[in-house]
Amino acid sequence: MAICLDLFLAADRYDAAGGQDPRTVEWPPHPARVFSALRSVASSEALPALRALELLPPPRLHASDALASRSRTYVVTNAVAPKGGNLNHPGRTSGLRERRSAFPMQSRVQLVWASDDTLNDEAVACLDSLARRVPYLGRSTSVVLMGVRRVHEISIPDGLDVFEPVGDGPGELQLRVPYPGYTDELNTLHEQGLSAWQASDGARARRTYQRLGELEAESPAVTF
Repeated sequence: MAICLDLFLAADRYDAAGGQDPRTVEWPPHPARVFSALRSVASSEALPALRALELLPPPRLHASDALASRSRTYVVTNAVAPKGGNLNHPGRTSGLRERRSAFPMQSRVQLVWASDDTLNDEAVACLDSLARRVPYLGRSTSVVLMGVRRVHEISIPDGLDVFEPVGDGPGELQLRVPYPGYTDELNTLHEQGLSAWQASDGARARRTYQRLGELEAESPAVTF
């Protein structure tokens, strides 16, 4: 069994800077950023489902290659003012920022958590409800559509590569991942008026990922 989160980038772009180095472009989306987005729309009743999800091993990712881009533009900020200067988000202000963007070959991304039935059907339904409420990932210009489902077998969509967590061994990427206690840490950061990227960034919060070649992936269908 597995839990699959399907993510679609509605504008075919992903605007997010790297956590450790904000001068870089983040791709693929880090599992911790996706988890933080789920927490941002969760009520207190949904917290047990998130705490169950954070206990699972880091997820496998399916994502395509992407082109990186940097540009300077006015973006919506988190600052709020009675006469906010943004037309689409009343009360929100705009500021000149340097935007880091990824333009993927495919707008679909999947996160797949191996599950030993830690999450029951009610928890999966709760996570799906949260995912469908997330409006964007990264900056507000990265509009997303997301959903969560339980699967026995998943076929890797055409055009997507497999990114496999490999623990502390050598790999191509270092991705931030949720970990036991991450939900409570996000809660504390929010109460202190701090951002999610200021969460712990130690060994348990970051995992090495290796992109699997076509032969290493073994089959377009993965059974759990």
